[in-house]
Amino acid sequence: MDVIKKKATTSLLRSKRGMFGVGAAVLLLTGYQLSSSAADEKLTRSSALFGKVRYGELNVQVDGYGTLRSDKQKLLTTTTSGTVEEILLKPGAVVKADSIILRLSNPELEKQLLDEQQKLVQEQVSLRQTKLNQTLELLAENAKLEEIQTNYLSAKTTREEQEEWAKMGVVSKLSFRATELRATVLGQNIEAEKSRLEQLKLVHSEVLRIQNERIATQANRYEIVKAQHAMLNVRAGMEGVLQGLSVELGQSFGPGQKLALIGSNEDLIAMVKVPQAAAEQVKPGQAALIDTRQEKVPGKVLRVNPAVENGTVMVEVAFAEAPPPSARLELNVDATIFTNKLNNVMYVERPVNARANATTPVFRVSADGGGADRAEIRFGTEAGRYIQVVAGVKPNDTVIVSDMSKYLKQTHVALAD
Repeated sequence: MDVIKKKATTSLLRSKRGMFGVGAAVLLLTGYQLSSSAADEKLTRSSALFGKVRYGELNVQVDGYGTLRSDKQKLLTTTTSGTVEEILLKPGAVVKADSIILRLSNPELEKQLLDEQQKLVQEQVSLRQTKLNQTLELLAENAKLEEIQTNYLSAKTTREEQEEWAKMGVVSKLSFRATELRATVLGQNIEAEKSRLEQLKLVHSEVLRIQNERIATQANRYEIVKAQHAMLNVRAGMEGVLQGLSVELGQSFGPGQKLALIGSNEDLIAMVKVPQAAAEQVKPGQAALIDTRQEKVPGKVLRVNPAVENGTVMVEVAFAEAPPPSARLELNVDATIFTNKLNNVMYVERPVNARANATTPVFRVSADGGGADRAEIRFGTEAGRYIQVVAGVKPNDTVIVSDMSKYLKQTHVALAD
């Protein structure tokens, strides 16, 4: 029994020693592979972008992009229903105030225009007929007055003659009194007829005034319909560029339909989109630089839209002076808005994934330039393509600013030519 136990113990010790040897070999092999893997992590200089840490004055800026729009725009709409009969100009065309953009058709409006025109002519004819009738009536009344005046003169002469004869007894007093009475009555008739004639003239004047008012009312109706009919030829109404059409050939619509948008070529502003995170830095009155891809000209922030759309905020930037020759409507532009100025600070070209007021791992190139060590860098304010450095590097240090996310598990990366 003692011999059997001794053999079992010996066998167990040998087994443990074998397992220990295999484990040590595995550990050595793994360590070798890891060290070999770490040593093999290399980065060619041509595939990386480098930035030098600088010290001094940093202009804090917000970059954006957008298009040039007109500060003076005119929306063309219709006051009547219609159908697009002809499209004469298309978006992008330069227009004058009287340039015809569209021709519309509306048979009902054309019929209404003819009806109103005929009514106006009828009122005018009626006025002429009234004036003619009044003239004839006045002629008749004047003739009647003249007849009464003639009879009065005859009666007056007879009375004067009979007065002498009555004194001599040739004419009886009764006959003389009859002649005298007739002359008096005719004199009164003259005054009555004159008064009637004046009243008649006042009546005629009032009739003409009423008739003229009816003509004026009808003329206004005609002019309104005429103006609506004229709007079937849709004109630009101002000098500029046709920015857009809202209708198609053959399309029918009702009153209030949007037809076209006209923009001035002279009063241009840049409608710039800036990132939502940086929009809080932008204020009206800040200086800006507008890049038309051909020229860079100064500008000024006019307004910041409070709404956020697709992660961006719209900012209106005006030209500080007259727009440059290269500026035109709907031109794509870039803009840089200067929001602040930091003095005596460190800054560097913004590395990929670096965020303002946050700590980000960045690879710093060693003094001999043979490699780069991972460093935790504290960043401050963003300034366009640059960002403030608060801690983690020194002025004149060089860091890798291109994407190094695949090397973040490494503490050191070798740089190869």
